[in-house]
Amino acid sequence: MGDTIDTAQGLYRSAATNAENHDPKTVQRIHVKTAVEAYVRDRVLAGGVVVLTGNPGDGKTHLLLKIQNELEGSSAELCLDANEMTTEQLVRWFDKASRKKTGFAIAINEGILLEVCNQAGNKTWAKEAKVGALSPLVYGARTEEQANPNGLTVVDLNLRNNLTRTIVEKSIERLTKLCKPCKGCPENNCTAVQNAKRLAIKEVKSQVAGLLDLVARGGYHATMRELQAFLSFLIFGGSSCAEIKKRDSVAIYSTNAFEKGVGLLFDEVRKFDPKQQATPLLDDTLWRQADDERDWRIARPVDESRAPDEMADRFEHFVARKRRALFEHVHGARILHQAEIQVDQEFREIADSERPNVRLLVGLLNKFYDFDERSDDLLYLWVGHRYNALPDRYAAARWRVPQGNFRILIPKLPSHLKSAFEDFKPDHVVFAHRRASSTAGGLRVDRALVDALKSCERGVPANFRAGEPGVRIGGFFDRVAKIASEDDTDTLVKVRIVNIDTAANLEVEVDLSGEHPRYRRCYRP
Repeated sequence: MGDTIDTAQGLYRSAATNAENHDPKTVQRIHVKTAVEAYVRDRVLAGGVVVLTGNPGDGKTHLLLKIQNELEGSSAELCLDANEMTTEQLVRWFDKASRKKTGFAIAINEGILLEVCNQAGNKTWAKEAKVGALSPLVYGARTEEQANPNGLTVVDLNLRNNLTRTIVEKSIERLTKLCKPCKGCPENNCTAVQNAKRLAIKEVKSQVAGLLDLVARGGYHATMRELQAFLSFLIFGGSSCAEIKKRDSVAIYSTNAFEKGVGLLFDEVRKFDPKQQATPLLDDTLWRQADDERDWRIARPVDESRAPDEMADRFEHFVARKRRALFEHVHGARILHQAEIQVDQEFREIADSERPNVRLLVGLLNKFYDFDERSDDLLYLWVGHRYNALPDRYAAARWRVPQGNFRILIPKLPSHLKSAFEDFKPDHVVFAHRRASSTAGGLRVDRALVDALKSCERGVPANFRAGEPGVRIGGFFDRVAKIASEDDTDTLVKVRIVNIDTAANLEVEVDLSGEHPRYRRCYRP
C-alpha cells in the first residue's frame, strides 16, 4: 500500500503535483471526472482543434493525459506541453492542425498562446484563438453562434469551478481511498489514518465541500493542484509516514484546515476559521463543555482531553473543539451559515440574474467617498485631489448621473461552452453606463469590491481608498465623466466637495463663462 499513500502525501509537495511527473497509474488514481473532459474528447474526435489554457495547476496536461487512451485508433494528435516548443514551431503546429482537420489538442498557457497569435498575424486560426482567450465570456444581450465542431475552440480552465461540491466530494473519495495503513502503521493510533476515516464520512465530507464552496463564492479560483494539496494536508499535515512514526506530529484534520498550511487556498480558507464566526448558543455550550456525545456525529478523538484550567490554554482547547464542531457537530451548519452571510448577501443581491440591483450599487458607490450620503437615485462622479503623496482627504463631484443611465451586465458562457462548464457561476458583474461602447468601460464588481464598499459605509479611514478599490472606482468615474461631459453645455455649474474623513460637505457654484472662472459658495449640506 506504500505507493498509494505516497501518492496522497506527495500532493502537498509542489514537485510531485506537476501532471507531467505523474505516471498513468497515478493520473488514474487522482483523476476526478468533470464535464470538460468529455467536451474536449468529443471536439477532438470530431476533427476540431482544442486549445486548453488556464493557470499553472489547472489541470491542462492532466486532462490530456487522461483522454489520451480514448483517442487511440483515431488520427487525433495531442501536444501535452507547449513550453517545450518554440514560437515558430507552435505557429507551424497550428497551421497543420487547422489545415488537416483530423483533431488536435494542445495545453498552453495564455501568455504563450497570445505570443503565438501575434507571430501568426492575420491567419484565421490566430484571430479565433485570440478572441477565445481574451473574451471567453458573453455579457448582456449579446448572442453567440454555436461554434463549428471542426473549428478552433479555446477552453479556458479558469472557467471551471474546482471547488464545487461535486468535485470536492469526489476528490475526497479518491484521496481517502489511497490512505490505507502503510507497513508498520499503528493504525488505531495514527492520526493521519484516523483523519482519512473521518473525512470519508458523508456528513464530514459535505461540510468540507460547503466550506470550500464559500471560498469559491468569495471569488477565489482554485486550481485542481491546490485542491488536491489542501485535502492532502488535511490528512497528513504535510508529513511523510516516516515523520509521523518518528514524532506523531499530525494534528486532527479540522485543525490542519486552518493552521500551518502554506498556499493561497489555505489563506482563503482561514478567512472562514470558526473561531472568527460568532454562534452564541453553540459557543457557550462548547466553552462550558455542556455538550453531549449525542450532539456529535463522530466520537471525539482519543487525544481530546478535558479543558485545562489556565485561561489561554482553555481558549486554545475551545478553538480546537469549535473547528471540529464545524465538520462533526449536529449544529455545525450554523457556523457555515454565519460565514455565508458574511461573504454572499450583498453581492448576491446586486448580481441577481433576474433583477440586478442597480440602485443598491449606486448607493454603495456614493458612500465610497461620502459615508453619510443617502442618495441612490443619482451617482456622484467623485474625483480626488491632493497636494502631496499622502492619501486624498477631499473629493469633488461636478456630475450627478441618474441611476437609470446604468445597467448591470452579468457574464455568461457562450453557447458552445455551456456543456463543458455545467456548474459555471459568475464571480463578478460589470456595472456600465448604457452608452458605454463596451464592457471595458464598465466597473468590474466582485465580492472583494462589495466588501470594500461596505467598509467605506462604516467610515474607514481615507487611506483605505488609495488602494486597489480606489483605483478601480476612480478609473470608472473618469470614463463615465467623459460620457456625461458630452451633453453638458452649462457654463454655471455646481461642484460638491466632501471631506473624506469627516463627511463634511460644501457646495460651490462655478461660472465657466468668462476668461477666468468665478466661484461662489452656495451652502453646506
